[in-house]
Amino acid sequence: MKKYESLKKLEIRFPRKMLVAGAIFLVAGGALLLRTTGFLIANFSLWPVGLVLVGIFLLHRVYFRQGADAHVFSSIFLILAGSFLLVLNTGVLESDFKQFWPLFMLFTGVSLFFFGLKKKGAARLRMTIPALAIIMLSLLFLLFSLRIISVSLRDFVVTWWPGILVFAGIMLISLDVLVERRERKKNSGNSSAS
Repeated sequence: MKKYESLKKLEIRFPRKMLVAGAIFLVAGGALLLRTTGFLIANFSLWPVGLVLVGIFLLHRVYFRQGADAHVFSSIFLILAGSFLLVLNTGVLESDFKQFWPLFMLFTGVSLFFFGLKKKGAARLRMTIPALAIIMLSLLFLLFSLRIISVSLRDFVVTWWPGILVFAGIMLISLDVLVERRERKKNSGNSSAS
């Protein structure tokens, strides 16, 4: 019943949100369509600011207005992607856009990591561990994409793929040690309480 009442309050406060969203999409899409077809010659280098503002609005709703946790991922992704596109549009980055594709993978990993931090217990681990893996993989791809590492990605993978097994072994041993410590601490707490 409380959920229904809160939805009712939201409807009263902002009753025609679909109309407003539709109007925003119509105006933005129309302006961009006029620009891409050549009918409107204008500089739209600041359009990513809109992505950043939407991301900030969604993040504000999550943390200060008790909004849905699902907006954490999309809001952080929009802020990061909008900021990157804004920097790209200003001409600060002289390189070709295709070199920076791993950044969007990085944005996804960072967004998923912060989304996972909002969760509790096992759900937190299920979100943050893949997020960290995505972040590390995107950083690796970025090293090759920006030609910081001069060897091709294919040659690197062929030579260094056993490193994944070494890394996985270290992670599994570390997890086992942490679980064992937790169990010992839990057992020593139970025996001292008895």
